[in-house]
Amino acid sequence: MAKVLAKKMTVLYKLAKEQLSKQYHYDFGLRALKSVLVMAGELKRSSQDLAEDVVLMRALRDMNLPKFVYEDVPLFTGLIGDLFPGLACPRVRYPDFNDAVEEVGLLSDSFSQRVYQC
Repeated sequence: MAKVLAKKMTVLYKLAKEQLSKQYHYDFGLRALKSVLVMAGELKRSSQDLAEDVVLMRALRDMNLPKFVYEDVPLFTGLIGDLFPGLACPRVRYPDFNDAVEEVGLLSDSFSQRVYQC
């Protein structure tokens, strides 16, 4: 299972580097891979009941989405969906934070999603 997940992670970063817009702050190198692995380890230790593929997908998504420009988000989520077909991984909800953002009511839905990503 580890070899399959490692291949998926490297393929995702290779495709993202090729297909996403070229931005100065995008990093798809070893530093980014290490950060994802550290986060995946923390997620696995905190939620031992989650499958390894769900943990990796969530770490990849949560570590990368906040740094992408708006136009690249659908493409990246599509790449993750292609590499992890049929795998649903709901976003983590922080009730106090999410309720405070929604209470303000001045934010559009797309901007609210961006706030949650960060």
